[in-house]
Amino acid sequence: RLRTILAWTGRGGMVTSSLILLASRYLAGRKAAQDHKLPHAIFVGIGALREYQLRKSVTTQLGQTPRFIDQRTPDGLGVLTAPSPRRIMSQWIRFMREALSILSETDPDFAKMDLLSTLTMRIHELAYLLALFESLYEIHPETRVYCSTADIPAHAACLAGFRVEYWQHGFLARTLVFPRFSAMVALTAYEGRYVADRVPGLALALGAPCTERAPVTETFAFA
Repeated sequence: RLRTILAWTGRGGMVTSSLILLASRYLAGRKAAQDHKLPHAIFVGIGALREYQLRKSVTTQLGQTPRFIDQRTPDGLGVLTAPSPRRIMSQWIRFMREALSILSETDPDFAKMDLLSTLTMRIHELAYLLALFESLYEIHPETRVYCSTADIPAHAACLAGFRVEYWQHGFLARTLVFPRFSAMVALTAYEGRYVADRVPGLALALGAPCTERAPVTETFAFA
């Protein structure tokens, strides 16, 4: 549906749609916001099966249980204080300017419609999450942040100034763009080295059980 709208409206439709999504995201965040003490440690994930073991390991390392945040829903992020509309708009304007600049260039790797739709779906989310983590950083910069994915929340937390640890929950795609994680607990040494080559200064550790010299082969998995 979005691509149909953008095919008719172009960049103007992207800006309008993004603003509507931003307003909806803000209202959902305000509704989900909870009034309680800020957590000293948070684990941001997607509810993947392996995350339960990862959170146990983080708890053992910390000596306390991190607050779990499900990044997929506003209710999950309601653990954190909702950011102000002014801060959110400031970030949205910043990213929208960058997006419009990108769209003015010729990129042989991406079709114009792919860029339009992707930016429309992601700009408002990044603006909201960066404002969210910036607000937390101003109040509680010593919060420990753990992420099980390299998705938008991880990028936002890193951009806000947090030292974010990446506790890998599943296999990686080569197309992933990694934020500036400070540390990674990898599933395999092969994948750990792959991420370390792309993130300068990354402190790398292997999660258990993990085989240092496991063979890397092409495999079909049927579930």
